[in-house]
Amino acid sequence: MKKILLAVVLIFVMVALVACGSDDADDNGNGNGGNEIAADPTPPTIVIQQHDLQTTPTPQVVEPHELTRADFLADLDYFVDTLEADFLHFGVVYRRFGVDFRQNAAELRDIIADENFEIDIEIFVQLMLDNFFMHPDITYSVAGWHFNGLSQRSDGFDGTSGFVEVSVLEEGRIGYIRINCFDLSGLGARGNASRITENFLNETADFEHMIIDIRGVDGRSQSAPWSWLLLSPNIPEEIITQTYYFFVRGMFRVSNAAPSMVQHAVAIADMRTFDALDTAIGLDFGFHNIRMAGPQEDAVPFAGQIWLLIDGGVGGVVASFANDAKDWGVATLVGTPVGGDMPLVHIVHQDYMMMSMMLGEAATISTLPNAQISFGFHPILHTDHLGRAFDEYVTQPHVLVPNDVDALEYLLEMLGN
Repeated sequence: MKKILLAVVLIFVMVALVACGSDDADDNGNGNGGNEIAADPTPPTIVIQQHDLQTTPTPQVVEPHELTRADFLADLDYFVDTLEADFLHFGVVYRRFGVDFRQNAAELRDIIADENFEIDIEIFVQLMLDNFFMHPDITYSVAGWHFNGLSQRSDGFDGTSGFVEVSVLEEGRIGYIRINCFDLSGLGARGNASRITENFLNETADFEHMIIDIRGVDGRSQSAPWSWLLLSPNIPEEIITQTYYFFVRGMFRVSNAAPSMVQHAVAIADMRTFDALDTAIGLDFGFHNIRMAGPQEDAVPFAGQIWLLIDGGVGGVVASFANDAKDWGVATLVGTPVGGDMPLVHIVHQDYMMMSMMLGEAATISTLPNAQISFGFHPILHTDHLGRAFDEYVTQPHVLVPNDVDALEYLLEMLGN
């Protein structure tokens, strides 16, 4: 019995030793001594346990912030506060057009605050335009204002007609130059316009009358090319000196736009008295600029009489052109008063150039905090030598034509055509 038990134990030990040797061989990757290819082991069964299964999140649609009634009211208040701080033309708008912006703002606030009034961004924008920037009783922008890029301004050029058109209205006697666009920045535009105009002036040099028509034309570029062609050669004096001013409340925006200009600021208390200047609006500083103009060297003036047709559609740099034509004594203006919105073209001093560039197109003053719409205007009061605001005292014609009468026909009758 002992022999049988011993034999069983020995067999068990041998089996265990064989098994252990097999494990060691597998661990060394050499189970057969390296002489034979080992059989691929049976891959173990892998069990993946997912305790917290993470699924791909569904993309969340982020809706744009829906403006509330309170947002629109806050934007209106912000707009009014900006006007009160920087807009110097409340009186100009009221005296010229009979529109009270402060009253409009108060009434508009009551409308928006009414819970029964439906309001959204489109309605709000239209209300702002109708009450301020494109008010139906205001015929032209003041201080270059804009709201979301919109205002009463329009260059009056449809792009289908030429930049300039010339014709003879009466052979040997009356010539006619119609300027359709003052922006000659397009490819070849300035050269072509100059060539057409100069050739026509040469052909009509002995005419009695030259009519220049700028009715309905606005301009946001520059008037210099047309001034050189049509005005400068005909300045009757060797040198004409003009003094212009602009006034501000504080120096914040001026110092940001053109720091070099700060040294030219003069406190209102230290300036001479201006009978026509509206000092009640709280002006703090003034700047003056002396502008000199004269005929170009070797320029040949037109021998006859120059007439300039103007109307309420004339604005921007075109209004500056009309103003120069009158101040320089170059032409007799016929029609109705110009629209205005004259840019700061009179600021020609080198130190003022940055300010002129910044304000020439009405810099963006701010952006409504909720609607994120930009708006802007000139934060200055631009005046002539008497302190009269150019946006109020716009260029007047020498010959006033009734509103229901065509200025060209009226003039031709005057000339006996």
